[in-house]
Formats: sequence, structure tokens, C-alpha cells
Amino acid sequence: MLRLREQADEFLQLSLPEAQRSNDPARALASYDNLLWAIQTASVEALMDFSRQLWDRPYIWLPAPLLVAVFRLIGAEGPDDPAVLVMAKGGIAAYSGPDELANAGRKVNERLESLEQQKKQESN
Repeated sequence: MLRLREQADEFLQLSLPEAQRSNDPARALASYDNLLWAIQTASVEALMDFSRQLWDRPYIWLPAPLLVAVFRLIGAEGPDDPAVLVMAKGGIAAYSGPDELANAGRKVNERLESLEQQKKQESN
């Protein structure tokens, strides 16, 4: 998780309007790419730890596509825990319109439905 936070901190330092420490667009773009790569290659556990901070400053100011990527990966690869999946779905919904949610949240919805069916079968 440390790599995720380090990359997020670097990106925020370069991109937040009040920071404006660097007018180097190439460096800001590289920082975005590095953060996206850190998200895509992080373990599910690291993503889950990182996601707990995404509702607080300064991480809530990360670009919506990066935030949705975190929640979508958790929803697709996280544990079969309804609470985790509902959290992931909520994170996607917070930054997506209805059409986007239908696509980005598809795997989460499928997993939630599967768990619900499993629970019904076990109770019968």
C-alpha cells in the first residue's frame, strides 16, 4: 500500500491547483501514469487498505477514473464478502452516472447476485 500512497501523494502534489509547484505537464502526466500503474498492479489487500482513505482529504481529490479503477478492481477481485462488494459498488456509483455504473459495476453486481443465490440455496 505504501507505493499507492506515495504515487498518490506525488500526483496530488503536482496536480492540485494550490500546489502549482511545477508547471511541467510531462512530469504531471508521468505521475498520473505511475499512479494508475500502481493501482493496476497492487494486491487486492493493498487496494482495500488504500480505498479506506479515498473518502478523506487529500485523496478524495484524485481524478474519478483512478478512484473508480480502485473500486472496480476490488469489486472484481476482492473477497466474497457482501460488505466489501457493497463498498466497491458504492465507490463506483459515487463517481459514475447510471450508464457508467451499469458497465463499471457489472462484475460487482454479478458477484453480489451470486452470493445472494448461494445464501438462498444454503438456507433451503
